[in-house]
Amino acid sequence: PVTEVDRKDIMSCDSDSSSLEDFDFGPKTSQIPIPTAKSIKSENSVCDGNSPPVSLATTPSTPTTSTPPEAPSGFRSFWKRTPTKQVEDEKRIEEERKQAEYNSLLEEANKEDFSDVEQLKLIYVSGVDLAHRPIIVIIGAHIPAILDYHRLFLYFLSIMDPIVVNDYTIVYVHTNASMDNNPGFSWLKKCYGMFKRGYKKNLKQLFIIEPSFFIKSVFKLFQPFISTKFWKKLSYIERLQDLYQYMSPQQVRLPDDIYDLVPNRIEAAPTDASGEIPATQLFGMPLDVVMGYPMNLDRDMPVIVSDAIDCLQKNGVTVQGIFRVSGSRGRVLQILKIYNSGSQVDFFKEDIHDVAGVLKQYIRELPDPLCCAALYPEWLQAIQSDPSETVASLKVLVDQLPLLHKNILQKLFHLLSVIASNSDKTSMNVMNLAIVWSPNILKNPTDSLEAALRDTPLTNQVVTSLIQNYSTFFPSGL
Repeated sequence: PVTEVDRKDIMSCDSDSSSLEDFDFGPKTSQIPIPTAKSIKSENSVCDGNSPPVSLATTPSTPTTSTPPEAPSGFRSFWKRTPTKQVEDEKRIEEERKQAEYNSLLEEANKEDFSDVEQLKLIYVSGVDLAHRPIIVIIGAHIPAILDYHRLFLYFLSIMDPIVVNDYTIVYVHTNASMDNNPGFSWLKKCYGMFKRGYKKNLKQLFIIEPSFFIKSVFKLFQPFISTKFWKKLSYIERLQDLYQYMSPQQVRLPDDIYDLVPNRIEAAPTDASGEIPATQLFGMPLDVVMGYPMNLDRDMPVIVSDAIDCLQKNGVTVQGIFRVSGSRGRVLQILKIYNSGSQVDFFKEDIHDVAGVLKQYIRELPDPLCCAALYPEWLQAIQSDPSETVASLKVLVDQLPLLHKNILQKLFHLLSVIASNSDKTSMNVMNLAIVWSPNILKNPTDSLEAALRDTPLTNQVVTSLIQNYSTFFPSGL
């Protein structure tokens, strides 16, 4: 029998249970009635006085399906974000594996003799920046074309490991570096994955001096693998004066062979004492302007273009790596100054790679590219047309070019077609030449790196077709 005390306890439970409804425990599978005195009597519960009473709760007539309890709604998102112990263990094991591999490489680096690499002066600790952080200088042009990149990575570890425990700054100088000095993307990605957290966290500034299109492309490819915080640390530097906002000139020491070549960009657009561009300025000026200079009178193209191509046609069509191997940056700048002053040089007395460098730089700095910025979308559309119509579509565009542009392209592509025919000697086949020349003559007018990367395969195809079908595009010959 249920006493009054029991009834009060039951009623107390009934009233307390209503407060639990404020929590969402998922769908209710059944409702079990709370016994009352009336229900107890009607059920004729049996108790022998010695054993405890039989359960007073009635059994539901309809069986219910058992479902696991769900997390309270207020905590579900938190539970989902909380990693399981298995995930945490896997992450810890992977971190331990990477640390063990890093320690193994560091131990190998400490045993290695790097005296030959040190002489190259390709990476070294310089002074400190204005925030008193050590400066690591890397010289791209000093990376040999043939190098054991594993040893290079070990040498890098030996220099960097004691530095990265604190904040630091890197200055990478790409001046005078060529494609031969650039490690592959896969190797760079592998190295980045090997760096422990201090390398990434404690790097506060990364300055790249004179970045090339290739360097910017590599960083674009790295974007999916690098934290968004990194991009706030990256700065492209075109002039040393811009770098000196962050560090004293005395604190960032560059090798003499590089320091003299790092441009202040004054050479490309020199001014006289009055601040005006000299009347003889050649580089970076429109073609119709320079054709009015005395040296170009009665010619069908600027003398610097015709003289350089004539020299290359005679002495450069069988040279290994022509247009790919960089010449002397210092000599190229000297020749640039000579022509900008209104004088000329005898290209036949110059190193052939310097001549190739001068030609590329002159054409690259034209305000309107040889293939004309206004026709850029049409070039891309033409190369994507039906294969049976591609050459005809490109021929229409060639014929639309201004005469001066067409004259230069005809002479240039005749040279490139001859070099391609000697690819067994030059290692410069049609595709290699297209890769070198397409950024110089066919540019996206928006000057967007992302657009340039997207369009590069198409612009390479355009230049490839122009070389392969030279006689079709320029039937009159030279």
